[in-house]
Amino acid sequence: MDEEARGRWLCAIGKHVIRFQQDDRSTYVYATLRTSQEADLLMRLRRQGRISGAKVKAFARECGIPVQELPDILRAQADAGLLGVEVDGSGRVVSVTEQIFSEDAVFRYAATRFEQRLPEQAERALIPLMDLLSRLPLDVDQTVERIIRDGFIEEDAREAIALASSFGLAQQRDVPDFNKPLLYNEYLWAHKIDRVQAVLAGLRDRDTNDLLALMEEIGQAQGTPAEALTAAPQHLVEMATRVGLVDGIKIETMSGREKTFTFSAQFDGLGAGRVNPELAGISDQVKLLVASIQYGVRYSEDFRLDAPLAFMNKLVNTGTAGNATPIGRDYILVEKYGILRTVPTTGSRARFEVVKQDIVTAARDALAQGRLGNGIGSGDRTLVDQRDYTSPEAMRLRLADSAGASAVLERKHLAAIRESVQNGSWL
Repeated sequence: MDEEARGRWLCAIGKHVIRFQQDDRSTYVYATLRTSQEADLLMRLRRQGRISGAKVKAFARECGIPVQELPDILRAQADAGLLGVEVDGSGRVVSVTEQIFSEDAVFRYAATRFEQRLPEQAERALIPLMDLLSRLPLDVDQTVERIIRDGFIEEDAREAIALASSFGLAQQRDVPDFNKPLLYNEYLWAHKIDRVQAVLAGLRDRDTNDLLALMEEIGQAQGTPAEALTAAPQHLVEMATRVGLVDGIKIETMSGREKTFTFSAQFDGLGAGRVNPELAGISDQVKLLVASIQYGVRYSEDFRLDAPLAFMNKLVNTGTAGNATPIGRDYILVEKYGILRTVPTTGSRARFEVVKQDIVTAARDALAQGRLGNGIGSGDRTLVDQRDYTSPEAMRLRLADSAGASAVLERKHLAAIRESVQNGSWL
């Protein structure tokens, strides 16, 4: 795990355990908690320019940092080149000038600062433990075995599991008929555990290893086509999609071609945020837009759009983008789900206007963070020829054989959508 990933996990864990700050359990994760608060302070200072000492103190208090510790913290951040600190003759902080160029710089600093606080081994082991459980629920013995591979002894691995359980970062579930407890990341798997527990408990070690590698592959490249995944045999990919370990977004084209694109639980909040089932529809629509871009980059039959990220940036920043015939012809799907509307310009040309700003912004951010598979930003031109979309839940229920969509009905449906837009309404 690189320093940026370690820093991200430290921040994620710290945000969770801060509510236990007045509990004696917090002493077991002091290095994580204080490092997370420092990173929070840096995130607040980022892009603030020159800030008065009084404002820095206010920010520190909001982050839970005692002002008595602030001078030492600012000194460490200045030594790391993230801040310029001006003090008066008495040592009082007069102002701070931020020099934070990226969030990744904050995460790298957090990883270094964590080690400077000399955490105990069990606290160190929390980081690979949470990363591991974000990929896949595992039985306790499998979890311990993999933490040991990261250089920890069994005692520290089991203490890390106890810490995670005591803070609610991880949960255990006894699986009937298998006589083994399953350990899972509460943030990412709580809403799926009933559906996947029996499948996971019955896996052989080799299949478990393949699935872990698969989840790692998808986590590093969200939106990868299912057929392009190489970390696990195809039957495991299909099983993972069917039971919900992997979310599969399927796009079909007017010419009858179809491709499935894969997303892991880490897609939401990059593995740090609690999954809210009420937001599943929003998440699915973000994945849909991402999958649409991926389809166009990899599989589009004719016309392709230059620089997808630049195109998405224009949509986010101006609310409109494009002036081309394929926009009015091929992007049926994003209209059907009310993400974008199509507006005629001249002749057969059309442009996009943003309807759901939050969906478009989230999809753009996923592109910008480089969380997608190879091909995005490669300079290929893409416009997606789309007809239909199946959500992850519907994918799991879909029968092997189904009737094809009617092109006539699709055109009538699209005409109705566009008529309502032109009349000034959007439902």
